[in-house]
Amino acid sequence: MKVSLLLIVLLAVAVSHCSAQILARKAFTGGPVIAKQSSNVEILIVNLGDEPVYDVRVVDNTWGSDWVVNGSASAHYAELPAGHKIVHVYQVTPQAAFGYVNIPPAQVLFKEEGEDEPDFILSSSLLRQPVYQSTYYSRVYSMSIENWGVYAALSAASVLPSFLVWYYYQSSFENGIKKRS
Repeated sequence: MKVSLLLIVLLAVAVSHCSAQILARKAFTGGPVIAKQSSNVEILIVNLGDEPVYDVRVVDNTWGSDWVVNGSASAHYAELPAGHKIVHVYQVTPQAAFGYVNIPPAQVLFKEEGEDEPDFILSSSLLRQPVYQSTYYSRVYSMSIENWGVYAALSAASVLPSFLVWYYYQSSFENGIKKRS
């Protein structure tokens, strides 16, 4: 009991001395991922700590041969001040529709002040990311003739009664007085 309590206290002291608290998130931005179309990948790095970190490197070499990387998937930043963020964006193009894929996390390396060896964290990974075929995506998510027909019918059903009342009063009254037939 005393040993476990001592270990918890030592762990709490060790964690409290860490001034850098870096979070990283990897995400697709700008809509769905469609085969043979470029999609933006955004890696967001946030320093939640009290001290800046230096020599921040983003390394994202997790894309296989089925993906074409447009731009640099790796980046280097000299400093990330406390309370600030860095956003690194590049594009990837899937060569085929895979269904659902798991995209591994990116690696973020950084150094705290006075340290020679870099620390690293992994970004969030993209689990079960759908990669659509363009014909499937347009068929499922685009408006079809039936959708436009339903839209027109419902619009007419909501506007038509008001229009008929207005037309009746315009044709039956003049200056607020009923017209004589």
